[in-house]
Amino acid sequence: MLNITELFFRNCLRSAKVKEKRLEKPKKLQQALRVLGHSAVAIHYLITNDKLRIILTTPETQLARDVVISSKELNRKIMDYRSTLQNPRNNPLPQAQELYQIVLAPIVKDLQQARAKTLMLSLDGVMRYLPVAALHDGECYLTERYLLAIYTAAAGLDIKDEPREQWRVGGFGLSHAVRNLEPLPNVPAELEGIVRRDRLDPDGVFPGVIYLDEAFSRGTIESVLKEEYPVVHIASHFELKSGTNQDSHLVLGDGTTLSLAQIRENDYDFGKVEMLTLSACNTAIGGREVNGSEIENFATLAQDQGAKGVLATLWPVADRSTGIFMQNFYRQYAEQTSMTKAEALHHAQLLFIREQTIDGNHQETIRGMKVSSFEVETKEEKGSPVLDSPTSYSHPFYWAPFILMGNWR
Repeated sequence: MLNITELFFRNCLRSAKVKEKRLEKPKKLQQALRVLGHSAVAIHYLITNDKLRIILTTPETQLARDVVISSKELNRKIMDYRSTLQNPRNNPLPQAQELYQIVLAPIVKDLQQARAKTLMLSLDGVMRYLPVAALHDGECYLTERYLLAIYTAAAGLDIKDEPREQWRVGGFGLSHAVRNLEPLPNVPAELEGIVRRDRLDPDGVFPGVIYLDEAFSRGTIESVLKEEYPVVHIASHFELKSGTNQDSHLVLGDGTTLSLAQIRENDYDFGKVEMLTLSACNTAIGGREVNGSEIENFATLAQDQGAKGVLATLWPVADRSTGIFMQNFYRQYAEQTSMTKAEALHHAQLLFIREQTIDGNHQETIRGMKVSSFEVETKEEKGSPVLDSPTSYSHPFYWAPFILMGNWR
């Protein structure tokens, strides 16, 4: 009789995207979970035509649960929920609770029995576009109960690596208007609140350097990578386009661009980067090539080229709130030496969910609103969110797009 893993691999072999659906052998993965600690478990999702298979691996066991739902129906529900989240005036709870029943409820008793606290999620197909943190169990959002991280084939079992004790940050940002893209006036404050440039700098969290606007170029990126800064933080526009890896690109401060193809072809080495933060829009989303095959996203490409942990985004993010969120993330991590990156993300999201009041006399700008349409199975996302001077950032639009991929320690 075939075991769960053998069945899983047979299903994977029917797909061209085997790499994205690969499941480590149970004993190897269970050993990694024991080393990781933090009550971590791995959850692999596999979408078939008529069901969603959920495979839960704990340090002690592995089991599978099936949910009867067609891939088209699951696709529709996820994309409809994403559409709802694009407008902070919309109520997300009905769809958040419906998707929770599909995605997590089938294993919730198993998670309780395993005393799980950290969920490592391997997502298949359209589920990679789902903000899992924003699922709701009827009492609270998932991120309020668990620490969450995306487990990718690119990361492999490097998740076991412990982070360096001393972080230095190479910070990059674009604040002025470039071509037809809006200025991002809050980027300088975001970088200043994260990077401490010298002993007299009163604001920053970690020591490092800032390359803003014209100083933000391919040359300075390459310099920071060569100098082996453990943290690289990029706050800019990312233009996601259908076509090829040459078309989707990061907008640099000197007015030039850096495409995904150039990052790959020039072999940008992220091997010494413990944490790559992509504080821009859609950096965890892939596009479509003209032949229909999927273009990998910025975050996955960086992992392929060595980055251990990547904080990326699932949709265009708001300028001011993103700056606040990022500063909260780094401060949380810095304040406790034993804190993991996943815990820091969790606490940053909680600060927003718990409705901390902010100054409402401003308008938000979206990072990277120039996003060419791209298809995900059945539909496109259109339109821009309504950001009318919010008095709080509790809506998932503001905190749910941020996902941690790879090494979460």
